[in-house]
Amino acid sequence: KMRTNISEVSFYTKTQSEDKKAIIDAIRSQIEALFLESKEALFEYALNAALTKGLVPLSVLRAINTEFETLKKELNLVTITEFNRRINEQIKDQPAPFIYERLGDRYRHFFIDEFQDTSQMQWTNLQPLVENALAQEYSSDSSGTLMMVGDAKQAIYRWRGGAAEQFISLYEGNSPFSTNPTPKTLDTNYRSYSEIVLFNNQFFTYAAQYLSDDAYKTLYIDGNKQKTTPKEGGFVQLSFVEDGKKEEIQELILPKVEGILQDCLSRGYSLKDICILTRKKDEARLMANYLKKKGILVQSTDSVLVTNSDLVQFIINMLRLLVNMDNAEARFEVLRFLHAHGNTNTDLHDYLKKGLDFNRHQLEQLWITAGFNFSFLEIESKELYEAVEYLIQSFELQDNVDAFLRALQEHIYDFEQNNDATLSGFLAYWDQKSEDLTVSLTQEVDAVKIMTVHSSKGLQFEVVIFPFATSSFENSSRDDLWIPLDAQKYAGFDSFLLRSSSKMDHFGDAIKQVRDRNKQVVFFDE
Repeated sequence: KMRTNISEVSFYTKTQSEDKKAIIDAIRSQIEALFLESKEALFEYALNAALTKGLVPLSVLRAINTEFETLKKELNLVTITEFNRRINEQIKDQPAPFIYERLGDRYRHFFIDEFQDTSQMQWTNLQPLVENALAQEYSSDSSGTLMMVGDAKQAIYRWRGGAAEQFISLYEGNSPFSTNPTPKTLDTNYRSYSEIVLFNNQFFTYAAQYLSDDAYKTLYIDGNKQKTTPKEGGFVQLSFVEDGKKEEIQELILPKVEGILQDCLSRGYSLKDICILTRKKDEARLMANYLKKKGILVQSTDSVLVTNSDLVQFIINMLRLLVNMDNAEARFEVLRFLHAHGNTNTDLHDYLKKGLDFNRHQLEQLWITAGFNFSFLEIESKELYEAVEYLIQSFELQDNVDAFLRALQEHIYDFEQNNDATLSGFLAYWDQKSEDLTVSLTQEVDAVKIMTVHSSKGLQFEVVIFPFATSSFENSSRDDLWIPLDAQKYAGFDSFLLRSSSKMDHFGDAIKQVRDRNKQVVFFDE
């Protein structure tokens, strides 16, 4: 309470003796002054610490930008971001910019979709062009038009400069043009089934009471009275788990999702009808790995990486052994794979123990005994692409060749065409690029789709599961903001790029507004 307003806080309890109360009251003004002085010093320390922490990243960005500017001059290029900024600089404070006088005669009618994600600079740049069209009378005795469509509740691109407040202001009647807007609300949800619509109406109306801004509160209350269509049905279920450590919560959620999947399959849904949404990529990766271990086919950004195939990993590890027979990790993975795919009755532990100690000749004999026709001398005489084909034939993997292995062969072929195709050279290339090499899977694959919320926007699925709904919608740690500084006090810096934090609220409204704004608008897609 002292941090909020120390002047309203009592410094003693009601039962305190009167003489002690008198002593405290006598020095209260000094205590308050010292407290506020300490608070000011702590905030300044936090600011200085943040500035110091940001010096190295800012210096690196400056060095990169210097090289980037050199490249742009050499190639005679301008980026789109810079182009928008240049337009803004040229047209600001000009009543009728020349560039828009020329364009205004060509375009009379404008349509802007997803307006809630339009940045302030984009909107400022468009206004003279739109105003020119709206103000003119054409031969048909009609003026130009502007139609904007959006939903402030779905503002998801704030990190790119999107300002939902612009849209809210417009449909409240505040127009930058001579013509007043005519708001029209689409009151019927034609996409979703009735139960989904009714749930959304109730959920977000209830959530509105926790918003501090009256404009947003009204937006969520009035904007969640959607009507339904004859599409009756649908189902929404909320499940809760006991709070605890992150790992403990994950252990509860993962099998819960598997159970829901199995229930959906028993009801007649296919895997491809089901989508699992997460807010973070690491959550998607965790979910994908768990389901794959349970034998459930998964399609996600990570699952289409070439390196995620056991068959591909076997080939790569065999190539590593050819370069270095002492590579214990590669040898272990090769032995583990061949024990699972070969004709051997040996216990896995014994098989690994023997194989890890064997020399080249002994390994060959071990694999020949298992029915594989493999020779180190034979493979060492072949080029890289041919060596991979030899491995496939020698270890009888032809029937297992899939999209992942074919993709690996294509990458090897491309590498040989454009590089010094040595085995060690390819492995170095693989170590650098493997996280970027993907497989194209068709939409017809019967697999559960795992996607992040952003990548799924605009899509629809028969069944949607949203696990890990434990993160806060307010994530100020991602908000970078230029804050004003006293240049004389801070070595000539009149502004500085800082990561937003609640500790920075003391230094003005700019950062506080960013943090408060993120509390108001959260993404949802009906």
